[in-house]
Amino acid sequence: MTISRRHLLKIGLAAAASASSSVRLPVFAAQTTDDINDAMSGAYQAVHDPAIIREGDIYYLFCTGTGITLRTSPDLIEWTLHGDVFPGVPEWALADIPAATNIWAPDISYFNDLYHLYYSVSTFGSNRSRIGLATTPTLDLDSPDHAWTDHGLVIASERSDDWNAIDPNLATDSDGNHWLAWGSFWGGIKMRRIDSQTGLLSTEDTELFSLASRPEAPRAIEAPVIISRDDYYYLFVSFDRCCAGT
Repeated sequence: MTISRRHLLKIGLAAAASASSSVRLPVFAAQTTDDINDAMSGAYQAVHDPAIIREGDIYYLFCTGTGITLRTSPDLIEWTLHGDVFPGVPEWALADIPAATNIWAPDISYFNDLYHLYYSVSTFGSNRSRIGLATTPTLDLDSPDHAWTDHGLVIASERSDDWNAIDPNLATDSDGNHWLAWGSFWGGIKMRRIDSQTGLLSTEDTELFSLASRPEAPRAIEAPVIISRDDYYYLFVSFDRCCAGT
């Protein structure tokens, strides 16, 4: 199955219909087993907006932090902290968002022989935001080939826009095409086609797709993740304010 305009519109319309429906869905409390959490050790605390990928025998975890905090683990249990990908917010992003103090919600993926790290720069309560991209041929910290190249801006949102360019997620369809989904509050979850060679927005397919939104205030929907399984694509989002008061 290929993600087409027809499929994307179906996803968007279904999500919008669910958000505006008067039927209330049941709410279930999260269930935990405790055994894995009890077994975890090392630098696994204070991880927000995590993105994990494996290269070889090592898992790499990127999360919100000053310059995108990096941790590694051989087994997803014992974690080691390695500092940040960047020394701080990139200069190009600070020029646009001077009040930004750290980088948010990274997303890591591998295609075209490179690891692609998409990231967000913004300030709380504003939709004047930026999504950037950095790449490296390997995540192995001991490899001489390990080096991040920042490619700068992927997409920007301004206060005049009805969407917010943060929380990026890279999805790949069954034909190998790449798509970038993003969004937080405002007009909800959006998506654009990505140029597989550059990792930046496609200049051939410039259509902006709306995947999901919440019409009523505070319009809390964000952090999209798209996965495929058994000929279906699934859109996961953060609903309401998961971290309020914490």
